[in-house]
Amino acid sequence: MDPTNNVPASTDHITEAWGRDYYDVCLIQGTIVGGGEHRMNVAVDVSPD
Repeated sequence: MDPTNNVPASTDHITEAWGRDYYDVCLIQGTIVGGGEHRMNVAVDVSPD
């Protein structure tokens, strides 16, 4: 299920991970310590196998 778009997952969706629950497969994990401004950049490249 794609909860963001409220549609069933199809071949247009990409599987990033399999697991028992969110904590098995969370893509971003960790702790930031300190003050000031923080910034995170993310990039994804998709290519057919």
